[in-house]
Amino acid sequence: MNEDLEQTNKELRTTIGWGTLFVVSLVLLLTGPVSHVWHAQKKDRIWDEMAAALDTAIMKEKMLYCKQVFIKYDATQSPDGALISLDEKTNHMIQIYLSRQDPNRHCLDSLYDAELKQRGLTCVSAIRYSLGDSLKGTSCSANELQTMELVKQYSFRVLAKKPPFVLQAYVQMSNLNAGGWHPYFFFSLGALGMLFSLYQFWKERRKWLAYRENVSETLTPWQRLSPSILYDEQYDMVRNEKYNSEQSLKGLSKELFNAFLKKPHYLVKYEEIAEMQGYSRKDLSDKDLNRIHKAIKPLREQLHSLGIEFRNIKKTGYQMIFPDEAN
Repeated sequence: MNEDLEQTNKELRTTIGWGTLFVVSLVLLLTGPVSHVWHAQKKDRIWDEMAAALDTAIMKEKMLYCKQVFIKYDATQSPDGALISLDEKTNHMIQIYLSRQDPNRHCLDSLYDAELKQRGLTCVSAIRYSLGDSLKGTSCSANELQTMELVKQYSFRVLAKKPPFVLQAYVQMSNLNAGGWHPYFFFSLGALGMLFSLYQFWKERRKWLAYRENVSETLTPWQRLSPSILYDEQYDMVRNEKYNSEQSLKGLSKELFNAFLKKPHYLVKYEEIAEMQGYSRKDLSDKDLNRIHKAIKPLREQLHSLGIEFRNIKKTGYQMIFPDEAN
């Protein structure tokens, strides 16, 4: 008895442990997509901040290093017919002027780096500019530039037939996810945890089924009532070996079942059932019979799954019929 109880408690603790792992794994599995969306939104916000930092850096560079600019054309329309705004022409001339003063654009890169740090973004930045497809200068080496990603670019023209002045800002993305776990980490960890816990549930169920099938009658005091029905009076368990299922009896259902077993042909009279319920009369009224039927109903429904039936014999009582004896 103590060994069985200890085994049951051990299996219960194991089941609770694997169940907890399953729930935690499910939470981690759901955290993956949520974390992915959160990281994507965070990256978009950071991207917007980097673009805004570049705008501020360009404006500061103009204020600090561009004292005088000569605009050759002040009309909003170029001689070749292209619509180019005065602001675009002005910015074109300013960028040409600043590029001649600082060919590698280190000043703009320094200002951009300072703006990024002021916003809490510790990224490696670089500036690249060109005239059309012809590269004119960068603030870093070509190898370093290959490891970076483009944040934003500006294109300024003064004439439609001439190549535009293209100004680009790059950053290295390796530090953007610093301080957080990668979304796929949660998803992978959750999926592995769920698979492992399901595997353990499967193993434990196989062990439990094997234990149930190998229970011997010497360890469990089963009493054979019919070729397929066993009864454990100590624990009030009724079992159908053929169906491989069992039911636990309690309260009045247990008392009634034991009363049927003690009677010849398993027949219990109405008066005996009434006496078990606390009242005894020679002449039972319809109300009394209704109470008797209600008392039998729970036991009848419970043992129906094991193939045991209770036949109502009019004006007499109830007879218990085992599945092997039903005709």
